[in-house]
Amino acid sequence: MKKFLTLFLFVSFLCGCRSSQDTEYPVIQNDLRAPTYPIITIDPYTSGWSFSDKLYESPVRHWTGKEFPLTGAIKVDGQVFRFMGTENEKIFKETAVQTDVDVQPTQAHYYFKCGPVNLKLTFTAPLFPDDLELLAQPINYITHEVSSNDQKKHKVAIYFEASPAWALNDPCQQSISEGFESNDLFILRTGSLEQQILGKQGDDLRIDWGYFYMTAEKKNTVYSIGLSRELRAGFMNGIKKESVNRRENSGDNIVITRNLGQVKEPVTGKLMLGYDDMYSIQYFGQELRPYWNRKGDRFITQLLVRASQEHESLLHRAYAFDRSLMEEAYRAGGKEYAELCALAYRQAVSAHKLVESPEGDLLFLSKENFSNGSIGTVDVAYPAAPLFLYYNVELTKGLLNPIFYYCESAGWDKPFPPHDIGTYPRANGQTYGADMPVEEAGNMLLLTTLISAVERNTCYAERHWSLLTRWADYLAEHGFDPENQLCTDDFAGHWAHNTNLSVKTILGIAGYGYMAGLSGKKEIAHKYTAIARQLAEK
Repeated sequence: MKKFLTLFLFVSFLCGCRSSQDTEYPVIQNDLRAPTYPIITIDPYTSGWSFSDKLYESPVRHWTGKEFPLTGAIKVDGQVFRFMGTENEKIFKETAVQTDVDVQPTQAHYYFKCGPVNLKLTFTAPLFPDDLELLAQPINYITHEVSSNDQKKHKVAIYFEASPAWALNDPCQQSISEGFESNDLFILRTGSLEQQILGKQGDDLRIDWGYFYMTAEKKNTVYSIGLSRELRAGFMNGIKKESVNRRENSGDNIVITRNLGQVKEPVTGKLMLGYDDMYSIQYFGQELRPYWNRKGDRFITQLLVRASQEHESLLHRAYAFDRSLMEEAYRAGGKEYAELCALAYRQAVSAHKLVESPEGDLLFLSKENFSNGSIGTVDVAYPAAPLFLYYNVELTKGLLNPIFYYCESAGWDKPFPPHDIGTYPRANGQTYGADMPVEEAGNMLLLTTLISAVERNTCYAERHWSLLTRWADYLAEHGFDPENQLCTDDFAGHWAHNTNLSVKTILGIAGYGYMAGLSGKKEIAHKYTAIARQLAEK
């Protein structure tokens, strides 16, 4: 038991000892050859990945594998090189030469040789766990830096094109694309004509309500809307197309072209990609807005303007955060471990959606991907929790708050927690076909124990003490030698006498005893600690 208590105290101590961060850019180089590379990571719906080693060898895709076309090309002295995405029309036939790629926790850096110029492309997702406003801000950056590699000046223009598929479940759905100005920005957006908000639930689905945005500063920039072959041919042949403000068509892409002028020394610029889903989650019958607009008093155009102004400072923060995480991970497990942490970070964070409940509680809702689409799954929260316990315990509470709410409502009357609270994005009650009684009871007790250990108090646990007691008693009676039931390895089916569940039972009961002791309930602490010890001896 002393080792058990020492573990929690160590976690609490570790979370309180964050090393200071500077803003120097050098970081530990990630040499990992990743199975997929994170490009755009906002939430479970707005998520784009490169499935190939070279950014131009495959289309950018949603995590489901469906194409989310995002194409990039650069023109150098009249010669065009494609550096991102693929195409069927074969207009941008010549590709750049990718020389390196470096995946960091909040950024992916790509390096290309484009004839006589070099291009560095950086994809940044400012997913800082200690800043919930930024974590929930549905905007990513693409920063481009171009410089001569032969010490001569070269005329350069850069081209970015996005498909309405980013805002459609099925690319055949009718879409609308339009462009407008706000402050010093050109803002393009695309979305479905139907706009059936929260109209679908499931796993292999993509969002088809709200709007996908592509934005750049107006200076030296033009935008276009139309068919991809016409837009690319226009860039290829130097034909200046007039900007179109609005088009309703199932195949119209949006394009931003930037003229960088005569380039010798490094010239930098940026593009912003974002998504306004308007309403994110249906929560026990109520439709919730995204966290950044939880009061319904903000507009995505305002957010884009501010994000543009904050670009440089956020890049500094991203580099500093990446360096800190990589160095800590390196000290903990070596270079390979740090590389895996870098690759996993954005995937783990963007697999959740941050909203606020009608009662004002933080809800950090996971989505089961390549599974059954469950939302707020307890045995997904459990393995995700260490990341959020370490960086911001409030996010761990956000994982548990919807479970406690559901279990304390009239909608759940079982003596153990549910597996989930619905199917994403509708959190109206468990939809999974079977329970995981011991698994989820142990998970909830252990996660609440860890929150108490990190905070060194039981304020959070006391809000739900009767439920925690109910679950601890259930484990004491049923958990040591479990009956036939599912565990988190549900692909293996039901089975009885599961040793892993027995161990989780013992730790869950011990955790309840630990929380009782921390809150001054000495008799309860002694009782449940003794039960855990007796079961461990057996």
